[in-house]
Amino acid sequence: MNRVHALIGSALLFATLICHAEDIPPDIIGDWLVISTPTSANITALSQSAANKLVGKTLTIRSKEIRFGQHRCAVESVTESTGNISKEIGTAYKMDSADVALLGLPHNVRHIDAGCFDFYVKPNRHGKHLIFNQDGFFFEAKKISR
Repeated sequence: MNRVHALIGSALLFATLICHAEDIPPDIIGDWLVISTPTSANITALSQSAANKLVGKTLTIRSKEIRFGQHRCAVESVTESTGNISKEIGTAYKMDSADVALLGLPHNVRHIDAGCFDFYVKPNRHGKHLIFNQDGFFFEAKKISR
């Protein structure tokens, strides 16, 4: 019986951590400068050289649109959650735990699923950074404007 209560409690806790919205959260909206490629999935659609050329480029996030490189997408719905999702990242991108650790994400990470992009908010002593994946490479970006 205690196991059933624990499972129900876990499910309720997880449900309270998920928020559905139609727009990107206001603190994420703005222009972000890509500063690095901390790691990649085992299978990528980009070469390391092509990924490195995206460092220094701008990720533009608006309430209903995201642009990065040649990718442009309309945001139709957003799901936001907070939790330890390292295992899910590893499974989704077929990465081992050592590669996931290279992302430098905290134990409890804020995850924003905008449909065409997944963003992971990484606290930094100078504000926050975003980690996101494009064509198998993870990129880290810092905010440069609202």
